[in-house]
Amino acid sequence: MNERLIRVLMLGPQKKSKGGIATVIEQYYSAGLDKYIMMRYVSTACDGNILKKYLVFALGVLKFIVIVPRTEIVHIHMASRGSYKRKKIFVRLAKELFRKKVIIHLHGAEFKKFYGEEASDSLKNEVRKTFDLADKVIVLSEEWKTFIDTIVDSKKVVVIHNAVKVSKRAELDNHNILFLGRLGERKGTFDLLKVLPKVKEKCSDVILNLAGDGDILQCKKIAIENGTIDNIHFCGWVTGKEKEILFTNNSIFVLPSYNEGLPMSMLEAMAHGLTVVVSKVGGICSVIKDNQNGVLIEAGNLDELSETLCNLLSCNERKVELGSGAFKTIQESFSIDNQIKKLIALYKEI
Repeated sequence: MNERLIRVLMLGPQKKSKGGIATVIEQYYSAGLDKYIMMRYVSTACDGNILKKYLVFALGVLKFIVIVPRTEIVHIHMASRGSYKRKKIFVRLAKELFRKKVIIHLHGAEFKKFYGEEASDSLKNEVRKTFDLADKVIVLSEEWKTFIDTIVDSKKVVVIHNAVKVSKRAELDNHNILFLGRLGERKGTFDLLKVLPKVKEKCSDVILNLAGDGDILQCKKIAIENGTIDNIHFCGWVTGKEKEILFTNNSIFVLPSYNEGLPMSMLEAMAHGLTVVVSKVGGICSVIKDNQNGVLIEAGNLDELSETLCNLLSCNERKVELGSGAFKTIQESFSIDNQIKKLIALYKEI
């Protein structure tokens, strides 16, 4: 007799949206999660203007109300601020009105700042009550579990890392550096641009590929002022084949962020065997072991960032060694197939 498939309703941004959560959803579908469970997906957020955002949210609420009675588990992808405000509605509806099992899947790199620094006492109390309604809370790293354990019963909190498909390994015999994400202060893009002149002094043919949206005008202004505009390619937000080409044509991936959860872009770079240079923030240290499968730097330390990039660009053998370590880490611990198995086991557990 065939095993009955669990009925799961998953909520998150539109699948083609920009950002890490949409990438996670894309990975779930590419790995065939919907073949192991009866999964319905409802979009509750999107890119675009305010009107479009309201329409997608309203349509999401209507779809949710229609679908949820035939569902066993509601799996809600949540970040901070606006995402929390939207998703708390679904948590309460699913649990209090429809009496369904609820999983909160926490992604937001700034949730700690949102809860610890920005939220009033009354909002903190509301957040705790919202999380208490969940049957399970998924976090992306042990570091995040330690924090979320202070908000909700630690027995509810489980770690399921973001994960990616093992990909074709990149050729590392070039001087191309890739940044992938929203351009701006939080991701450390401005710091990267500020150190590029020093890097250019050591390696005149260095190319920095900035792939993402965000504060592009400010980035161009900095590049023009420091004389590196000819060494920078502004790629815009990339997906699919465009992103794949970038991964295979660069040798170093750099993400000098000031806060992160567990960045999908870093995992994707590792899955292509790139040398990764990343900040010691969020869940990154649970993945990167310094000088074994990548290089860890202090966020905001410009001297360390420039020195690291110069050293790597001048030593291809070192890049190959670190890239091999990164690729092996994905194979052994962060492949999407392994994480799908953990997710299905969690569905069965609750």
